[in-house]
Amino acid sequence: MIWQRVMTLIQERGWKYFVYKVVMKFCRQIDSFDFTTARKPLPEFVYMGVTPTNNPEIETLRLRDSDDYALELPFKGNLHVKKSAIAAIIHIYYPELSSEILRYLRHIPLTTDLYISTDTDAKKSEILQQFSHYGNGSIVVKVVANRGRDIAPMLVGFKDVFDTYDYFIHLHSKKSPHSDGGLLDWRQYLFENLLGSEAIVRSHLYLLEHHVGVVFPQHFAPLRININWGYDFTMLKQLLKRMGVALNSEQLLEFPSGSMFWGRTDAIKPLLDLELSYSDFPRESGQIDGTLAHAIERSFLYVCEIAHYKWAKVARREYYPLKKTLLPTSVEQIDTLLPRVYRPLFNRYVDGGGRLDSTLPEYSRYNTYPSSCSKPRLNLMVPTINAKEIFGGIATALRVYNALQTALGHACDYRIIVDIGKISEETKANFPRYHFATNVIDDTVAMQVVETVEHKQLHIRKDDLFLATAWWTASSALYLLEDQERFFNVSHKLLYLIQDYESHFNAWSASWIFAENTYKASERIIAILNSEELALFMSRRYDFYDTYYLPYTINAGIQKQLQSVTRKRQILFYGRPTVARNTFDIIVDALALWQKRNPITSQSWQIVSLGEQYPDTYVSHVEHLHIMGKAPLHEYATLLSESMIGISLMVSPHPSYPPLEMAYAGMKTITNSYEGKDLSQRSDTIVSLDILSVEAIAETLERLCDEIETNGFSTTEHGVSALDIDMKPFCAQQLSDSLWS
Repeated sequence: MIWQRVMTLIQERGWKYFVYKVVMKFCRQIDSFDFTTARKPLPEFVYMGVTPTNNPEIETLRLRDSDDYALELPFKGNLHVKKSAIAAIIHIYYPELSSEILRYLRHIPLTTDLYISTDTDAKKSEILQQFSHYGNGSIVVKVVANRGRDIAPMLVGFKDVFDTYDYFIHLHSKKSPHSDGGLLDWRQYLFENLLGSEAIVRSHLYLLEHHVGVVFPQHFAPLRININWGYDFTMLKQLLKRMGVALNSEQLLEFPSGSMFWGRTDAIKPLLDLELSYSDFPRESGQIDGTLAHAIERSFLYVCEIAHYKWAKVARREYYPLKKTLLPTSVEQIDTLLPRVYRPLFNRYVDGGGRLDSTLPEYSRYNTYPSSCSKPRLNLMVPTINAKEIFGGIATALRVYNALQTALGHACDYRIIVDIGKISEETKANFPRYHFATNVIDDTVAMQVVETVEHKQLHIRKDDLFLATAWWTASSALYLLEDQERFFNVSHKLLYLIQDYESHFNAWSASWIFAENTYKASERIIAILNSEELALFMSRRYDFYDTYYLPYTINAGIQKQLQSVTRKRQILFYGRPTVARNTFDIIVDALALWQKRNPITSQSWQIVSLGEQYPDTYVSHVEHLHIMGKAPLHEYATLLSESMIGISLMVSPHPSYPPLEMAYAGMKTITNSYEGKDLSQRSDTIVSLDILSVEAIAETLERLCDEIETNGFSTTEHGVSALDIDMKPFCAQQLSDSLWS
């Protein structure tokens, strides 16, 4: 019994999960050891610990210094940018810095209108005098309340300005008086990296023209240790909640420290839409943290992603000491280098800590990255493609995928995402046109297989379509669609090959809930239902966006190899002890009962078990039984041709293939009904039991054997009928014509 449970666990969840369960059982005996709650950042990341003054409330997830890359300024190559007016939104609290700011602004090669805020009329007069010779655009100077530092004047005082411009730069007269002189060079560092030369400005604008929403200088080196949540997490969480986004403390923190940056106006629109007012900001009292302005400073990149844009960090080599993390950049390399700089903030960069990570390892969410490749792509999501691990469900998935690939042709690329099994070398030979990878850097490959067992990372294109083939792949795919919508502001449907009512595989459990949730996302799903019976069952329960069904057809390889031979007194049954819905225990006990009731006639009958290997102790009480396991196709066809009786049960609305294949080959076949499923409607050779029990199967088997002994074996071969249902049969060409419409 223990061996059966071990084999079941390994076959359903894999060796890694089995080893994990053994280790966990051992660890539970040791009170001082419990790693179910351990949080482990991915290798490039680290937690900045809590300190009394620097990071007083919660830990902060950050990139390690050695993995925190920036694009090196200025970029090489043709930095041509379109002619477009720019808004420079500048808060000048210290008017004595006006001439310095003006000197840097002269490096902008395009018309730039200045919108300057300050807090007194006297400062306004001084600023106007300093900028009197500015000739590259208009100037507006506004006196505002001394609230919210440089943030409130931009988002409240000049909110209407953003309606007029595509691009802007945000600056302020930074002195950092609270630093006791430790950050005196910070302002120069920011100005040099934002406006240090015309080539630097053009580099920023080039990024903004290529779907980057915010560009900001890499963190000032002396400040790196202070990049944390501070006292601002709760306020930031509330701010993002108003934008419809939930923040948690395990998300990566990244922001333009110093709050100076280049941006697209669309990239901060969710923040502008909050309609903040000056009264939302506290009066100025020298605060160094814990205000709405500090929370907004930490929000800019989250807002940028909410608005469907990427962000980028840049730096000049002469001003940044961590030289190895600066990526020399040409315009031709930006698409290749940007993934090393931009880390989507809503990804999950921490492993462990949740029960589902251990109890349902297949239920996982990918870390995703927006691809710059514009070619449409069809993605098949399957547990494995190894030949020895492929049963009917995966074989059907590959058949549907290949049919769509034939219909789509060279109009799109193709990717197979393997989420559980390790891909064998033998398998690679079966997919000669595909490039195999575990961690994809180049997303322009036309045909690839990505193994994601250890690296849950995927690039997503704007026109990626996903074909899910099991509930957990559908669950992952729905998350991928969310990420795709956040990256590109598109809303594609999910192709969902529903091969059975998977909720009931998992008996009122978390798996049951998650499987059910995938069906309930019906408005996003184009369902491809794997049989007429299943299509009728699912359509009564769920209102999918669109629905197709796969009419049953005999496997072409089986059909070709069926033979007209003399039948043997042989019973073929589908025996898979690891799959509960195939009711292995009921079948073998029914066979044993039939033999006990017919001790003489049963001696002339052989029994063959197909499906999977298992210990012979499972069937030690059944005589004349041979365990064949998963048979090659030609051997399976031979067994179908020469056997007289078949038994294949499926406690679900899907008929499964074996009973229909047995009936097609002319065998007398015993199966079961299920909520409207009655396979006897398809063939006179099928007996569909309404009440499934050991006794019912034994009695039916006895009756069929008696009929054969009395009347001889006779049957109508190749007699499985189609069911006429009011639904669209799957047609790859018809479906492919509408996929991206």
